[in-house]
Amino acid sequence: MGDQPRSFGRKAAKVFLWILIVLLALPVLGVGYGIAKRGLHQQEYLSYPFPQIPVVLPRDFAAHPDFKNEWWYYTGHLTGADGRRYGFELTFFRIRTVNMWHKHVPVWWFMYPHGLVAHLAISDKTNKMHYAIDVLQKNSKDNVGAATDAYHVWLRDWYVKAEGAKHHLVASDGRIGVDLVFEPQKPPTLHGEHGYHWKGVDGIPSYYISFTRMEGGGTITLNGRSSPVTGLAWMDHEYSSFRPKQTTQGWDWFAIQLDNRREVMLYQMRRRDGSVSTDSTGTLVEPDGASRSIIMPEYQIRSTGSWTSPTSHGQYPMGWTITLPNVPAELTVTPSFEAQEMVMDLSDITYWEGACDVRGTWAGRPVTGLAYTELTGYTQPVAERF
Repeated sequence: MGDQPRSFGRKAAKVFLWILIVLLALPVLGVGYGIAKRGLHQQEYLSYPFPQIPVVLPRDFAAHPDFKNEWWYYTGHLTGADGRRYGFELTFFRIRTVNMWHKHVPVWWFMYPHGLVAHLAISDKTNKMHYAIDVLQKNSKDNVGAATDAYHVWLRDWYVKAEGAKHHLVASDGRIGVDLVFEPQKPPTLHGEHGYHWKGVDGIPSYYISFTRMEGGGTITLNGRSSPVTGLAWMDHEYSSFRPKQTTQGWDWFAIQLDNRREVMLYQMRRRDGSVSTDSTGTLVEPDGASRSIIMPEYQIRSTGSWTSPTSHGQYPMGWTITLPNVPAELTVTPSFEAQEMVMDLSDITYWEGACDVRGTWAGRPVTGLAYTELTGYTQPVAERF
């Protein structure tokens, strides 16, 4: 009789343990059921860019869920009715989680097939103030996603979408925001070989499409106050499944819009040993929209200064001289101000993305222009973020 309470206690403990195991397993089983229901067991392959498969437009402005990473990227320069000057960045990143591991844990068991991240930044050039926010959400509900049959990417009430020939950009957290409409002034540029863009042995091959000159306007919001603006924008769309090599530290990327109605996309890949890849490629776009690829040494990029972030302590180059000897052209790219670093807490990434002014000569004639510059890998190697 004295052992009965003890035996009963052991049985009760076992029952409680099994109940606990079942309760803990339910979320995993639910996610597993959701994954099976969506057929993800049949979608664990990834597609990769190949030069034999060209970009097809307008189809390929839409999402490509069979690729690992994809982004739609807008940068631009705006002027308010009061003469104040601004730069802006609005970017949507789609990241496929299938087959993604984190610290030996299969992420795709616990998440939906895609995550969506958006970054918004406004640079007040007049007052030298930079504002940036990010939002992050898994692709689990109707209020986040990227259409595969039309150009429409949304994350809650943030979105970019095609409205006829125009692009409508909306993003706000109440403190800062944009509501802008831009129309391309040139046909889309297919970088590289019909949109397949090989970035050299240290880069990530991708499909890469741009609208290098878009005009329009709308409103921007700073500190809760909205103002009408007009200006010029640049749009990039890239998608790939390749990862950066472990030897790659990062890249310096330039989108330059000149007053002679030419545009230049250039970049250089940097290695962990401090050297620069000598086979990076860029694109020159003529006033009529015709484009051609160029490869180093058809261009050289030389930094002229540096800036150390008080937030991340990353040391960035700051100011550049770009030479294109075959044009010939020499361009000086100067940041509108230094503190345009993107320290994104939710998406756990830090990079510099800033508005710049351009002066120089092109085929013996003076030119001015505007640019956006992106600097990655100055706080940690990019391979650790992809």
